[in-house]
Amino acid sequence: CYAAGLVQAVAHLLGHAPGRCPACRPNAADPGARMLLALLDAQGGGRRGLPLSLARAGVAVLRSRP
Repeated sequence: CYAAGLVQAVAHLLGHAPGRCPACRPNAADPGARMLLALLDAQGGGRRGLPLSLARAGVAVLRSRP
């Protein structure tokens, strides 16, 4: 629930949803960024979505290894 509030605050500050323009869109090629975003969104899907979010974070961790 904290991540959702953070997204709302950033959207209010920017004037649009984060990640919608080239200036604030995350770099999809950066595995570290994907891992961080997956961890920040782990509880975004609620109790039912938590296992999938954790699986995505685990995949991001494995992909970020050299």
